[in-house]
Amino acid sequence: MSRNANALRARLKEAIVRRFHQSRIAADTAHGIHTSWLPENGLEAAAAALVAQVLKELVDEKVLREEPVTGGDPLYRRGPRFPEGRH
Repeated sequence: MSRNANALRARLKEAIVRRFHQSRIAADTAHGIHTSWLPENGLEAAAAALVAQVLKELVDEKVLREEPVTGGDPLYRRGPRFPEGRH
């Protein structure tokens, strides 16, 4: 993976975690995170597939948890290893 790809991945993770720091009860779908959360960080051009991969990594790391929703896309919420403190 190129240095630019790794840097973009890191920026996406940081932006997503920072937004979850703003609200303890925040929850959104991958699409909502991509279209509503990332533009405020200048990351709206990130491919949806990359955003999905980053969210999967955060779930695998237990920073976020994926919550199934009947008849809809899963929601992402803070996970058991979500870093507390300021971001």
